[in-house]
Amino acid sequence: MQKKIEDNETARQQLSGLYDDSNKELSRCQDGADELRSCGKAPALEGIDSWFNTPGDQPVDLKSLRGKVTLIDFWTYSCINCQRAVPHLRDWERAYKDAGLRIIGVHSPEFAFEKKRSNVISGAEKLGVTWPVALDNKLTTWDNYRNGFWPAKYT
Repeated sequence: MQKKIEDNETARQQLSGLYDDSNKELSRCQDGADELRSCGKAPALEGIDSWFNTPGDQPVDLKSLRGKVTLIDFWTYSCINCQRAVPHLRDWERAYKDAGLRIIGVHSPEFAFEKKRSNVISGAEKLGVTWPVALDNKLTTWDNYRNGFWPAKYT
């Protein structure tokens, strides 16, 4: 029974995070690789409820960042490991912004209170997050990147 339920194409596809061809190239990458690998184009930032730390709170278009090193940071403001990572991100931004580094925070909540925009903005301000932040309350972008933990960084 277990083999019939868990070991079938539909279950394997759902567990892999591959829902369509939009993130198929991510299959070329794996955790813990000894060298940098090309995993294709960055999946889309989709299903975003709103943005902040952008001019007019307008969305960031990844296409506009072509040619720049862009770090996508999946985080949530109440996660202690995310909080501890923010000073490093600030240092990287300060050191490498002139060389083209851009950071985009994708706030992907674990708890209901982390979905409230005002809570996220307040938490980001307290942490000193100044880069653009997308509120991914439905975890659509999280799924596009096949993410599974906080914090997670993709370049």
